[in-house]
Amino acid sequence: MMGKEMKQKSKVLIVDDRVENLVALERILGDLDIQLIRATSGNEALALTLEHEFALALVDVQMPEMDGYEMVTLLRQEPATEHLPVIFVSAVYSGDYYKIKGIEAGAVDFIEKPLKPAMLIGKVRVFLDLYRQREKLQQFSNELERMVEERTASLEVANEKLKNEIKEREELETRIRHIHKMEAIGTMAGGIAHDFNNILAIIQGNAQIAVKKMANTEPIDEEIQDILKAASRAKDLVGKILTFSRISQNSKAVIHLQAVVEDSVAMLRSTLPTSVVFKSKICAGCRPVRIEPMEVNQIIMNLFVNATQAMDEKGTITLGLEEVSLPTPDSKGCDVEPGVYICLSVADTGCGMDTKTMEAAFDPFYTTKPIGQGTGMGLSVVHGIVRGCGGTITIDSEVGRGTTFRLYFPVVDAEPTVPAGGPVPSSPEVQEPETDGDGARVLFVDDETSLTLMARKILEREGYRVMTFNHSPEALAVFEKTPEEFDLVITDQSMPELSGVEMAEKMLSVRADIPIVLSTGFSTKVSEENFREKGFCGILAKPYNTSELIQVVAAGLAIRRNDTLNG
Repeated sequence: MMGKEMKQKSKVLIVDDRVENLVALERILGDLDIQLIRATSGNEALALTLEHEFALALVDVQMPEMDGYEMVTLLRQEPATEHLPVIFVSAVYSGDYYKIKGIEAGAVDFIEKPLKPAMLIGKVRVFLDLYRQREKLQQFSNELERMVEERTASLEVANEKLKNEIKEREELETRIRHIHKMEAIGTMAGGIAHDFNNILAIIQGNAQIAVKKMANTEPIDEEIQDILKAASRAKDLVGKILTFSRISQNSKAVIHLQAVVEDSVAMLRSTLPTSVVFKSKICAGCRPVRIEPMEVNQIIMNLFVNATQAMDEKGTITLGLEEVSLPTPDSKGCDVEPGVYICLSVADTGCGMDTKTMEAAFDPFYTTKPIGQGTGMGLSVVHGIVRGCGGTITIDSEVGRGTTFRLYFPVVDAEPTVPAGGPVPSSPEVQEPETDGDGARVLFVDDETSLTLMARKILEREGYRVMTFNHSPEALAVFEKTPEEFDLVITDQSMPELSGVEMAEKMLSVRADIPIVLSTGFSTKVSEENFREKGFCGILAKPYNTSELIQVVAAGLAIRRNDTLNG
């Protein structure tokens, strides 16, 4: 199709029962850019309004069957024509009475015959211009509606995208929180778990040996039972530390903050330099809040480390805990609903912060430390935990005059779901399995001398022949020389020069059927879920008691015997 479509002409309805009058109207209006459509009766005119859209109607008043007044009255009753401009044209009816009657019926004007062409043309042009302006307004309204719909759809897409971004950010914050938690606790957990578990195993094992020796001669001394109780509680403490280093699903519990805070401080106090003075102002009777206990440990750790570094490891840290009603004079900057909160505060006498540093303190990756000495995630993680509990955190600081962090947690009207102090371990009972070593040969490797001596005593009493080593390369050399001399190997994981996993790989390459048990208190390489993938037949978690050691040896030898029979 060539060019643009021709613009449709505006339509004008002319109604008169006499054809000569219609012809006269056509001659007068013929020069206008319009399309004239005839009707010789009111009924015919009404029918045409169902087929066409008219800009204007010129209607004779006096017509048979239906006069102009009746026709206009019917037009006003239909939605499609209720606003159609109608000009009455009449030679018989004239005078103000008929003009007023016409206006009341719904006409917009009244022209008397004989017609004056110039006047008629002028009036028709006015109503044509009004019609065209209405068309433009309608087009503009339609276009505006279309634009609004498009914009609304665009905003809905953007809103959905924003929701997804917020969800992704929350997931990222969870991952970052876990990464920082691992960074914060990793050194402590990895550093102390191995040595501490070795010490506990020695204490627990030798105490159980003493109990067994005394069982047939005299009552068990109360002091030895206390040793076993203390070792069991210490074992539970190490378990909590290792649990702290694993990711959680943020399963918040209703707890009393004071009990968890005191436990966290007790655990961390020994790690602070002796040059740091610690003061505590914890109010008893504070109502419970909803938070994950491990997150409280993380908050205390981050704030204490931050305070210690701000004081250059010399000064005073003051910890406070109290129930407050917000707003309070010192709760400036709190963006939470008024109510009752538990305020946890940590104040130091360090270098303090300027305004710029305070404004950016909670930003992820922001740090004032040199490159390589901090991730800048400590305070960001603390902020995320507090906000996740429905609370807020404020900073009060001044350069050279120290810093105070105040954390506000909303109280909850519910009974605590976690006991204040946790269960006290019961006295461990020595119930060792009935075994007969029958001279089976066990190679026991651990870099802790006291642990190997204790293991030898326990296993030899059960009838095993035991060879111990505190140096893994030396143990490997003996095994490679005479691999058939041993029925079972027990090896520690964390050893200098050659780890338990590395030594096991080399031993299995020499003799694939040798059962090897891994002993470990903390390892990022081997766990209770994947130890078999590494070639081990069993895993012995430190600290272990005599029963656990005897059972794992018996189970490993049973696997060896079954393999021999099946082979």
